Amino acid sequence: LVPSHEERKRISVEIRRLVAKANLTHFHGHDQLLFIPVNNMDTSRTRALVLRKVIQETAKSLASIEREVPLAWLRAVDLMVQSTRPYLGYEEVVELCVPLGVDRQSVGEMLLFLHELGVVVHQRANAALHARVIVDPQWLVNQLARVVGDEIHVQHRFARAGRHFPDLEKLYRTGVASRSLLEYLWEPKDVDFLIAFMTEAMLLCRLDIADDEEERYLVTSVVAEDRVLGMCHFEEGLACVLNFPRFLPNGVFQRLVSTCAAQGGEDEHEIARRSAIVSLGD
Repeated sequence: LVPSHEERKRISVEIRRLVAKANLTHFHGHDQLLFIPVNNMDTSRTRALVLRKVIQETAKSLASIEREVPLAWLRAVDLMVQSTRPYLGYEEVVELCVPLGVDRQSVGEMLLFLHELGVVVHQRANAALHARVIVDPQWLVNQLARVVGDEIHVQHRFARAGRHFPDLEKLYRTGVASRSLLEYLWEPKDVDFLIAFMTEAMLLCRLDIADDEEERYLVTSVVAEDRVLGMCHFEEGLACVLNFPRFLPNGVFQRLVSTCAAQGGEDEHEIARRSAIVSLGD
């Protein structure tokens, strides 16, 4: 449902209050509104026109827009985005840039600049992420949406899951995904990179489960069920309760749970949409 203008005004007032409380100063809106709804059921090309205008106006005020860069960088960008593939290897980018006059050291600087602008996605946290340059960011969004999606967007996967149906059902019930399920949802050649990307973004963590023949991962953000969790099967010991009774940005709780769950095994966790019980092991 798309909120009415009055509802949007009330939402914008609350956003302004939260922004002021957080001491944020770089914030743009439209027509005095900070909340700009987009109807996801609308298939027209103009459905997010107002939001695009706000993004453009915000982008114009960024310091990076004023930065002067070598013309060779612009030529390199043109060649990268013209690729028919959604990503290139880092060494492929180096080979593409060197003939243009961009040396290996400058390639890293260029990719960092383009990453900050959102033109490409290039993470450097580990070798798997560094080795791949995403030249079509929408491809990355599409891959993540194959795992992290609400019920409306995943129903067709259940219909086609076949032998993967039990694992798929378990993923959206408990948040636990098997390696074979991820290879079904993604192309096998992309699995290691996407696991590394989601791990770095704290969207996924590997579960250390003894005597398990297959790798398993916890994806906390896919659990939609909100239920009361019990601690009857947990052994007595030191415990810490974290309670967030008021405001917590969307996604922060799930990332916190994922970070903590990386210390324990699958059977030692209970995950719900707004609560979790996590064992940190011995």
